[in-house]
Amino acid sequence: MIRLLPLIPDPEHAWIAFAPREWPAAPREAPWIDLARGRLGEPGRGESVSALHGEPFADVVYLPPVESEFSAERNQLAAHLAAPGTPVLVQLRPGETPPTADVTLLWDPTAALLEGDFSRLSLFPPSSSLLFPLLPGVTDTPDFLAGACRHLAQAGAAVVHPVIPSLTPAERRHLADTRDEATFDRLFHGPPPDLRAFARIAHSHGLSPFLPRPLPRPPLVGAGNREVAGLVAWAAELGDRLGRPAMAVQSLMRAARFLDRTHLDVRALAREGHLGLLDALDVASREIVTEWAASGRSRWVEAAMAEYLSLP
Repeated sequence: MIRLLPLIPDPEHAWIAFAPREWPAAPREAPWIDLARGRLGEPGRGESVSALHGEPFADVVYLPPVESEFSAERNQLAAHLAAPGTPVLVQLRPGETPPTADVTLLWDPTAALLEGDFSRLSLFPPSSSLLFPLLPGVTDTPDFLAGACRHLAQAGAAVVHPVIPSLTPAERRHLADTRDEATFDRLFHGPPPDLRAFARIAHSHGLSPFLPRPLPRPPLVGAGNREVAGLVAWAAELGDRLGRPAMAVQSLMRAARFLDRTHLDVRALAREGHLGLLDALDVASREIVTEWAASGRSRWVEAAMAEYLSLP
């Protein structure tokens, strides 16, 4: 039985709240991205995974990719976890058979991108969500990003979630082995990949760089609070990326954490005009919650997203 690591859900890490401490069913040779830890995934040991310790779960459980021989067992586990309403994020490699259960699928094209084989980006189902590893000098150059996003858009992809994996020196050397000196310099001495530049290119091809937060389903409760907490978390994330004052960003982060933890009906409090009773909410987060309670949207967050995606 696999034990899980509890995490604070945030947009950068695909909203993951629970991640396996180990994953022995992982691919043994094909490269993949560990979304929970933001790094290249470790090869599996050729062992199946059929149960997780501590269920049921009220927030996003992350199931990493598996070696093909374990796909059926992973799909059964995903269905079992999703049955009581738990939001489950399943990461898949090209060609895998996805679960039929009501889960969120996130496809991992890392192997194809490392090989520069854009033709394999058409293997994903229409309206797919994919992660996109940004590796310095390897997958983050403007021409590479434009080519990859063009192929994904033509294939009908909907969302591309960018990830900047942390790399060990050995991983950097391995990535540089078959590439030119300029790539070596970028891998070892260059600046980190630019999330905003990627988002702008993806957006210009009709792809969203914003992965929606998977929400709990009945009989689990709290979907509303999770939804608005996600909006406030996006406000904090975008504020940080746009260079907003650190205190304002921290206030939004605190508000998002509170909204995730509270058992109060935040939508009802907003509609009754009682958000002022919640000291954990600052002015900006109250505005976001109020707009969301009235319309299910937030003009505040949408404006920040539009600014983030606008051309310089």
